Amino acid sequence: MNEQTDLFTPSAYPNVPGYARNSRTSFAAAVSVMDSAKLKRACVLQFIRSRVNGATGDEIAAALHMQPNAVSPRLLELREVDKAIVDSGFTRATRAGRQAVVYVEVK
Repeated sequence: MNEQTDLFTPSAYPNVPGYARNSRTSFAAAVSVMDSAKLKRACVLQFIRSRVNGATGDEIAAALHMQPNAVSPRLLELREVDKAIVDSGFTRATRAGRQAVVYVEVK
């Protein structure tokens, strides 16, 4: 099976990034981050593990010098697919002053 076929296989997520099926730009973006998504997911998890009180997406983005739109999918993957993190039930203010979920590692 080639990489393009893998991208069309729903069960391939999160090993290959998701994308909007009817968008050629979304597909191109998925292909472009395919190699880095798994590494970024590992970096995000390691950062959360390093924080006694967990971390928000905004804190992760700032600390790891990642764009928020690169952090959000990694959090989704870690929460829903890997079951490695959970919502702590707490929130903290983002740099913009809005409240954001604090994620912690599943113990």
